Order: sequence, then C-alpha cells, then structure tokens
Amino acid sequence: MRRSSQLFYAFLTAIAFAASLTFFATDTFAQTVQRSDGLPGTETTEPDTTFGPDGKKITVRDKNGKIIKVVLKDSQGRKRQEQQIHYIGDEKRTITEDFLADGTKTRIEYEIKDGLTEKPIEKTVHVMDPKTKEIVEGSKELWLNGKRWTAKWNLEKHDFDDFASAAVGRQRIEVYLAYIESRIARMKSIYYYGNAVKTLEAAFDNNGVSSKAMPYAVEWGNNGVYLAWDSASKFYAYHYNALKESLNAIRPQSAAGQSDLANIYKGMGEWIRIERQLQERFQTLVAVYTGRAVNAGKRFAVSDKYSALRAEASKQRNSDRVNALNIEEAEVMKPLDIERRRLEAQQDSERQGIDEIAARRLFEALKPRAASRR
Repeated sequence: MRRSSQLFYAFLTAIAFAASLTFFATDTFAQTVQRSDGLPGTETTEPDTTFGPDGKKITVRDKNGKIIKVVLKDSQGRKRQEQQIHYIGDEKRTITEDFLADGTKTRIEYEIKDGLTEKPIEKTVHVMDPKTKEIVEGSKELWLNGKRWTAKWNLEKHDFDDFASAAVGRQRIEVYLAYIESRIARMKSIYYYGNAVKTLEAAFDNNGVSSKAMPYAVEWGNNGVYLAWDSASKFYAYHYNALKESLNAIRPQSAAGQSDLANIYKGMGEWIRIERQLQERFQTLVAVYTGRAVNAGKRFAVSDKYSALRAEASKQRNSDRVNALNIEEAEVMKPLDIERRRLEAQQDSERQGIDEIAARRLFEALKPRAASRR
C-alpha cells in the first residue's frame, strides 16, 4: 500500500511540474500567431532585453516565411526600433528606425543587400535632432566593383561630401559612372519589361490578392510599371552620358582642377538624393497597383456573389428579388468604387512625379579645354 501511494504522489508531482513548465513556457518563450494586419503570414512575440529586462521582440513573416518586419519594445511596451524589410527583384532592402521613449524618431537607416548572397550594396544613415525632428547629419556607404566608398555630411553641409573624395579627376568620374551603372542594373532588374510583372506578382502574392485579380500583374507590369521605368531611364541616361563626355574631356595625363569639376561633384550629390526619391516613387507605384489588385479582387467577389444570387432568383422567376439584389450590390460596390478611384488618382500622381524627376538635369558635361600656350 505504501508503495502504491508513493507512486501516486510521484505521479501528481510530475503533473504539477509539467504544468508549471507549461505556464513558464507560455509566459516566457516565443508565441506565434496569425498576422495582426490580417494578411497571410505569422507574427511571433518573444522576450528581448535590448531596451530593458522585460522588453519584447515582434517578428512578422510573410506566407513564405520571409521576415518582413521586426519591432523591438522596451519594458513599458513602447516601440523603440522598427525594421521593415522589402524584397524587390534580387534586392533585400531594410529600413530601420530608432525611437526615443516618447516616440520621437532619432535615426533612420536604409540598407540594400543582394537578396541571395547578403552582400552589401548600399547603406545610408540619417540622424535626427530630437527637438527639431530634422536631419542634422548622415552617412553613406557604397560598394562598387568590390570596393567600399564612404561619405558623411552634416547640418551645415546638406550636400554629400564626395563618396569618391579619395579619387580626383578621371578616377572620380569613373566611380560615378560605376555607381550609375549599378543603379541602372538594379532598377532594370525590378522594373524593366517582364521584370516588372514578376515584381507585381510577388507583391500581389504577399498581400493576398485573389486568383481572379492576379492576371492584372501582367497588364499593369508591362503597361504601367515598365512604362514608368522607360520614362525614368532618361534621368539615368542623361547624367551617365554627361559623365562619359566629361571623362573624354579630361586629358588622361592630367587631373582636372576643382573648379572644373565642382558642378559635377555638387550635381552628383544632388543626383544621389533625387535618385533615392525616384526609388521611393517606384515603390509607392508598386504599392498602389497592389492596392488596386486587392480592390479588384474584392469587387470580383461581390460580383460573383450577387451573380449567383440573381441566377437563383431568376430560376424562381422572382423579378422583385432580382431588382432588390441589383440595388443591394450597387450599395456594396460604392465604397469599393471610391477606393478604386482614389488609387487610380494616386497612380497618376506617382507617374507624374516620376516623369518630373526624369526631366531633371543636374549638371552638364565638361567641355574639352583648349590646349594651353607656353
């Protein structure tokens, strides 16, 4: 009898211990649920001590398991850092924002890596003044042909200190040419004919676009996004050709004076800033087309639903029911029509913005110097 009671006591102790472990694991370790925004994928919350002993880390993954967002919170549950990760073409783009406890943004980092190899391509950092909320300093790193170039700027000098400042004359222009070539290649890999379709298909897929709306990726990719790139490519081509002409204008055996190249240096600093705006325009354009596809999917669903209901009412020869369904469908469609028109207007606005940037001319080519007389 004593033996059996000991075994029973040990059994109850084991159950209690397992229950305590379950509570501990539930309270301490990672918890994974469906994404809170309703899109396909998961959201994992786990402990993180970066901003306090009771901080949290929230990791959002798309339906393919790729991490697309990471949020770090402090012990009081306040957001202190947020990373958004975008996979565009063969690029992995990460935007990291840092915040003070009161929510003031203090730092933004843009990083581009090769999506397959994780090799760095470009990184830009902006530091914000917590009081004025303006950018007061920043830095940029570029990797061109295996070599790393850096630059820094501050409040007093908004334009870039030359990331090619270690080079002069022809060598510096060659670095600029390599940079523009790399940007053209990257943009074409995402927005060129055919590639634009793949970009939209990926965006549609990640945002739960219905199968009936997916074919729009082909139409809008080749006739919308690609045509926007065809316009934007003029911005790249003009400045690339201006640098090429400038390179030919500088005699190989000499270095051009600073006064000769000042406009190009200043213009390229501006070019880098404006090209960043162009990238953002294209990202927004893709997001707008994705929104239109989501909207179209909802409209298809409403149309299919009421078509089926009307068919059933017609079989019963109930014309009053058919008329009532027509009125009801029109009411359901109204907010979707408003959203569709808003997205179409935003699409036109983004295209106009891209065309305006494409027309910018930031510097002119250097002209050959006349031979000096001795």
